[in-house]
Amino acid sequence: MVLAGVRVEALDRLEGLRILLEDGSWALVRASGTEPLFRLYAEAGGEKQLSQIQQELMEAMGIR
Repeated sequence: MVLAGVRVEALDRLEGLRILLEDGSWALVRASGTEPLFRLYAEAGGEKQLSQIQQELMEAMGIR
């Protein structure tokens, strides 16, 4: 599996879905416990990669 052009190293489902990428980047998608919405957290090596991670995850969730 690949996200933003980087191989996914691991998936963790402890507090949502945490996606760990080979280059140290990561993303966490989790449902809010108090509101009817999802929160998306991500960390990447640069703005371009961060934006790409966010776009791909939102598309996968049917948001864009």
